[in-house]
Amino acid sequence: MTPSLATLAQVACLSVSQLKNLFKKETGQTTSQYLLSIRMTKARGLLAHPDTPVNIVANSVGYQNLSAFSHRFSVYFGHSHSH
Repeated sequence: MTPSLATLAQVACLSVSQLKNLFKKETGQTTSQYLLSIRMTKARGLLAHPDTPVNIVANSVGYQNLSAFSHRFSVYFGHSHSH
């Protein structure tokens, strides 16, 4: 499970807004953009194995809704996961 921003901020002794600002400054991405890129990269790797069902891939990268995963994947990569 992905820790919340509040938890990460507390560990870093920062407020959530300080954490978000520092993260963006250091990485050039928002925390949401970064998490999405990690999830989509992992999903693409898992989908390279055609014997892995798409719903299993979706669940393993944090999506309980297959439709939401399929839409996000298509928007992120510019094509559906079946291509």
